[in-house]
Amino acid sequence: MPPITKFTMKHITNASFCIIHQQSFCAKSGLTSLDNVMAVVTKIVNLISSQALNKRKFDALLDEVNSVYNGLLMHNNVRWLSHGNVLQRFVDCLEEIRLFLQNEGEIEQYLQLLDVMWLSKLMFFTDICQHFNELNVKLQGANKTIIVMIDLIRAFDAKLHAFRNDIITRNYKYFPNLKKKYQRFIYT
Repeated sequence: MPPITKFTMKHITNASFCIIHQQSFCAKSGLTSLDNVMAVVTKIVNLISSQALNKRKFDALLDEVNSVYNGLLMHNNVRWLSHGNVLQRFVDCLEEIRLFLQNEGEIEQYLQLLDVMWLSKLMFFTDICQHFNELNVKLQGANKTIIVMIDLIRAFDAKLHAFRNDIITRNYKYFPNLKKKYQRFIYT
């Protein structure tokens, strides 16, 4: 391979990583107002998952209620994009988490789990993280050119406008967790 080709390939590869990480950084810095949500989720997940006795009790509770899950996912601060998976599992197990905290006498420390506004933020954050995760997956992989990546980012930027309109009109087409919570709130 000629030296110029190696040089060009190296810089294209570096540019690809920059595009992916720039999107991740933008996502992270743009959602700093939701840090409290992630902090509470992380604290609860760590309470349940990092102590062997609590983990066994929670796993037994999941078995008892015939949950499709066998536990919670641990949060990794280094990999920001892991937020989406952690949040989704947390939302999917929310009722079981509440029940567990109630049984352990810990629910008073986590009244956010009963707060409609906080729960709405949780659902929104979970949905938006899923969208960022989908973009991240699309940006990865072999044979992705800069042009393809830029097109994906531009398409995602257009989606952000659609997301904004979706929130304003309260359709929640792109926010399934938020929609489910909103419908439950309206009908109760």
